[in-house]
Amino acid sequence: MSDTSQSSPTTAGIVTGMTIPPIYVKYEDKIKSYEEGMKVQWGRLCEMVDEKVLKKMKSKIVEVKEDKKVE
Repeated sequence: MSDTSQSSPTTAGIVTGMTIPPIYVKYEDKIKSYEEGMKVQWGRLCEMVDEKVLKKMKSKIVEVKEDKKVE
């Protein structure tokens, strides 16, 4: 085994650890505004999914009640 296979993950970690913080500092405002937009979009998506799930659950409950009345 060569040392390069073991040092490669370490080197990648060091490079990432030294590169990401300065990039974040440089583009912090853009990153935060993007984050806010994503939060809004995620909230809308969650609301849509909740509405669809609740609608399906309510329709299933109504079907079960109608089946019981028929019997």
